[in-house]
Amino acid sequence: FENIKGTSGDQFINLCKRYSKRVKLEFGLQTIHQLEMKVIGRGNRLSKVTSIMNRLNESGINYEVSLIYGIPGQTYKSFFETVEFVSQNGCPNIRAFPLRIPRNSNMEAQKEELEVRETQMEYNVKQVSSSYSFDSTEYNMMHLLAGQLCVNALPPITFPDSVDKESRRLIFEE
Repeated sequence: FENIKGTSGDQFINLCKRYSKRVKLEFGLQTIHQLEMKVIGRGNRLSKVTSIMNRLNESGINYEVSLIYGIPGQTYKSFFETVEFVSQNGCPNIRAFPLRIPRNSNMEAQKEELEVRETQMEYNVKQVSSSYSFDSTEYNMMHLLAGQLCVNALPPITFPDSVDKESRRLIFEE
């Protein structure tokens, strides 16, 4: 979002509009919360994000916004707020991915301080599954919400039978 500015930004938007049937843009917003942005070393001005999303929507340009869940400092509520922000600003496609900490990164050096626990997934890939701000139950709630995000809609939340009533209650209480 931050790179679409000035005359070159206008030219880019016009070019995408001209070829809108063949173009799909992807923006890695990750989160709308400053604390979470700081932890992952990414920053966005929300006024700029909103402005660009409005231009894309008005121009009929196909795009998606990618988010991250499992960021130390994040909670289910803050993740939901990010999803809600993107949805309310008219994004037709929202995707969310679990945080994976890059090797030799500042975040890797802070794992102990951030109380990060990782779960090893398929192909030896690790992803954050809890931190000082969320436990594994809240992580699972974020994971369920991420799974509900799909192309062209934010459908009503449904849960598999494996999600107990208490977890469902926690999701809607916040």
